[in-house]
Amino acid sequence: MKNIFLSILLFLSILSVNAQSDVFILIDVSGNPISSTNKIKHSERKQAIELCKQLLTGSVSQNEFSNWEAKNLDDFIASSFNSGKGNILKNINSITVVPYGNKSTYKKFKIFQNNSSKANLKQSIEFANALRYTDQLTFGELARAKAANIAIDANIKSYYLLEISGLGGDQTGSKSLNTKQQNLIDEYKSSAETSPIGLFILKGKPLRLTVKIININTMAGNKNTSGSKGIITSNNVNRTSLKIISPIGTKSDYNDVNEKDGLNISWQCLGCDKNTEYIITAKNIKTKKSKKNKVVGRNSTLMQLNTGTYTISIKGKGLPSCQNNKQYIEIKGKANIGGWFLFLFLILFCGTALYIKKNDPFGWWDEDKKKKKTENNKNDSLY
Repeated sequence: MKNIFLSILLFLSILSVNAQSDVFILIDVSGNPISSTNKIKHSERKQAIELCKQLLTGSVSQNEFSNWEAKNLDDFIASSFNSGKGNILKNINSITVVPYGNKSTYKKFKIFQNNSSKANLKQSIEFANALRYTDQLTFGELARAKAANIAIDANIKSYYLLEISGLGGDQTGSKSLNTKQQNLIDEYKSSAETSPIGLFILKGKPLRLTVKIININTMAGNKNTSGSKGIITSNNVNRTSLKIISPIGTKSDYNDVNEKDGLNISWQCLGCDKNTEYIITAKNIKTKKSKKNKVVGRNSTLMQLNTGTYTISIKGKGLPSCQNNKQYIEIKGKANIGGWFLFLFLILFCGTALYIKKNDPFGWWDEDKKKKKTENNKNDSLY
């Protein structure tokens, strides 16, 4: 009995150490080769990102991804894609997005680690969708090694890896890795155990999504081997997300509000302290003059602005830059309803008077004519 109990404890301890509670999403941002005749559209890249999202939330729309071929599905991927019951999001601690292409692109990675797993996913997908596909080279193996390095610094022993890439593999040209980068790759290859659990290929296009479980044994520089979760302290961690909700508008497409109503500005800040101080700036495009409102502990404010076109920006004290600053809005002048009413009344009055004068519907002018004619007849009879 004692041996059985000890076996159960050992099994549970293994699960606690190796359970995947973190996700890494690697995205190849290499642009299409100039000579390519089968180019990947931006919409197709975004569809691959959406597939990542739906796999993690556990409910994949089969119709939406009917142009993708699924192969060798296992673990939660099989449940998500086939039955919509593979939701692992509630167990996720952090999501890290690593773009890769040119030799240094992987350094632009971002770690999303909030109290809410939904917030992690939302912010990471927004970050992924904002990536630009302009790199000319592809250093994929370096990005995978960096992902493992990030994980091991936080003592993450096992994680899910979702990678969106082309079908051509690494294209490094004449660029060579420095010693540090090569060592990183060598350590990764000797320490990582990879278990594929899914492959999705876009039919007729050189684009795929691979899903794997990565188990890390040891890597150089790993000072914490206890198996307990470390705390990510990288400068790339994004624990907060500030975004303007209203108004929303671009330089060529924006709404307008009436000057007398004022401009209501609202925003959302995920992971922010409830007493955060915000500075809202409205800048007149023509005069270049700005008006600022300071707000503490609220997510909206009303600004009274003169007529003109403005850009709206928000800055939170101690927070990263707002995701969508410089929203455009036009402030229109107050409508003078009384003046317009008087103007229309005068036009109607004058028009009615001319009509009556000309057509005499009431016989007013005929009576005057008769009187004048009678008077003239009387005058004629006197002579």
